[in-house]
Amino acid sequence: MDADTYLLVCQRYIELNPVRAGMVSSPEDYHWSSFRCNGLGQHSKIWTPHRIYQRLGKTPEMRAAVYRDLFVGHLDSEILNQIRQASNQGMALGNDRFKSEVEMLCKRRVVPLKRGPKPKRASSD
Repeated sequence: MDADTYLLVCQRYIELNPVRAGMVSSPEDYHWSSFRCNGLGQHSKIWTPHRIYQRLGKTPEMRAAVYRDLFVGHLDSEILNQIRQASNQGMALGNDRFKSEVEMLCKRRVVPLKRGPKPKRASSD
């Protein structure tokens, strides 16, 4: 994943999964969510804030407030589809340049192949 573009969007996606599944009404209510650290500023021994998260504000309180504000609106359906497709297919999430760099580093395809023409049906002679 291209963290500069997608980290916070993917964190929202992940932290909202239990809400979408109807397990809780708010991401902070899910015990295993990092929302408590990101959005409420709670300390955890197993959580380290990402540099992109740290750029949200100068103080922990400012970062948490900005992070909570990210949850006010809905995730764009196109971005949701991109995240789901990349995740389900084990592909890279980012722009074309990022994907090319990942392919070169990993020496494997990280974007789906384009669909070819539909196979022709065999005749029933």
